[in-house]
Amino acid sequence: MMKKSIVAVFLFLIFFPVVFLGGWIFKITFLLVGILGLKELLDLQKHHKEIPKFMIVLSFLLFVLYVLHRNDFYNSYGIFEQKNALLLLFLFLPCLFYQKMKYTTHEAMYLTGCILFLGTAFSSLLFLRQYDVYLFWYLMIVPIVTDIVAMQAGKLFGKHKCAPTISPHKTWEGAFAGTFVSIVVSSLFYYHFVQEIPIVLLLCITLLLSVLGQLGDLVFSKIKRENEIKDFSQVIPGHGGILDRIDSILFVILSYILLFGVL
Repeated sequence: MMKKSIVAVFLFLIFFPVVFLGGWIFKITFLLVGILGLKELLDLQKHHKEIPKFMIVLSFLLFVLYVLHRNDFYNSYGIFEQKNALLLLFLFLPCLFYQKMKYTTHEAMYLTGCILFLGTAFSSLLFLRQYDVYLFWYLMIVPIVTDIVAMQAGKLFGKHKCAPTISPHKTWEGAFAGTFVSIVVSSLFYYHFVQEIPIVLLLCITLLLSVLGQLGDLVFSKIKRENEIKDFSQVIPGHGGILDRIDSILFVILSYILLFGVL
């Protein structure tokens, strides 16, 4: 537990200044995080056959292009179509040239899904940091506070399992406690540092983001269950993999993008 806490503090001391500095330091740092997350998905052997090394390298390159491709996409008509066309052409056409089923449309679909999911999340993440650093921190605080409080509350007084077949340690008591504390802390931060909006609307949005973040956590837990693994990797000592740490954050980011313009 001490090791896990020390690593968490160390990561915070690294990412806190990176987020506030922004610019290319932020982009490069989070691109590396995204690439490591993509690698963890590609290492899930039960979801696909072994993928040729060339296609893996190409996938990392396409991921970078997908994330960096005009982050002002909300003001640019047709950007999503361009990004998706790029993926489809470069991931499906090689299926015609690999012999003996070494690279099939099944693997192409898997690569497309992984890049589409992580690429959209990280592209949105970069866009939101560029838009407003305090809004970005709000979107980090919601899932982080939810996860920490839910875990501790679940250990202290959790009795009723909310998803025993997917994540046996999660409880309804922990989930409710995490959501409640996150609503209070995150909403106060947003109201004082981002902008003043009707408090009922802010509370409802924060509630929704907290719940969706927890559902995202369960989605990634289900992926691990299906692949019979405890963690996505061991890249972060005491914490597991990149996706083990940012699973709920990704879903909060995607959820907010869906609601963009409401707050």
